[in-house]
Amino acid sequence: MLQGLPDEVLAFLDKEKVGSCLRETEKGVFTKEGYCYRVKEGWQEIYNGQNLPEQETGSDEILSVRLENRKHSEHGKVWLSLPCSTEGMASACASLHAESLEQCRIWEVRSAVPILEKKIQFYDDVEMLNELAERLQQMPQKELIKYKAVLQFENWKNIEEALLLTERLDCYVFDPSQISYEHYGRKCLEDLGVDCSDPAFRNFDFAEYGMNRFDAAGMRKTNYGWISLAQKPELLKAPGDRRHMRGNDFQMM
Repeated sequence: MLQGLPDEVLAFLDKEKVGSCLRETEKGVFTKEGYCYRVKEGWQEIYNGQNLPEQETGSDEILSVRLENRKHSEHGKVWLSLPCSTEGMASACASLHAESLEQCRIWEVRSAVPILEKKIQFYDDVEMLNELAERLQQMPQKELIKYKAVLQFENWKNIEEALLLTERLDCYVFDPSQISYEHYGRKCLEDLGVDCSDPAFRNFDFAEYGMNRFDAAGMRKTNYGWISLAQKPELLKAPGDRRHMRGNDFQMM
């Protein structure tokens, strides 16, 4: 818009009006970090605040574990995609020259539920992981996203608890909308009849207020949306700890 104008003309331009005109023309926005605008048309809204977009979660990627023989690592490693049949598990054991999964340990994990990759331990029960994978595979997409949020919300310690949480999803209130603390703070005040556009609120910290309101309501922000407890789920403790030492399991890998 300003290209070709001589420097002596530019010096007399009203910068505020020029900026306003540019913003309206380019449909841009001024932020604390600078000016942002769209460089091309064809924008596709991913999430409209009501309906979650469909996402690909192939069954072979729900949960995969890479196994190795505990005592004979020279036999290499084998990927096992879960859920898996008994025959598939037997085939993996045969490839590792192991009589059963008890003689194998988990070396690496890949999952459509990212937190599982961090929490699954090399001594975890593969058959129990197989059961978890079956449940995840059967979940509708929206329910799977809620489960991911629940896993971030709760301080679960083992696969037994992760399994139990698949049965306790009704104990949680989940809102997949990714609203900011600032937006929520404004909404809370507006629900009380407050006019947030009033000059008295020019320097009001809506983000901090929104964060405090979330904490008071017991809500937490996750990578998948907002979540809170409707009622406390009872996580039954399994008798004993199944994650016992087996030989030299606790050596560094």
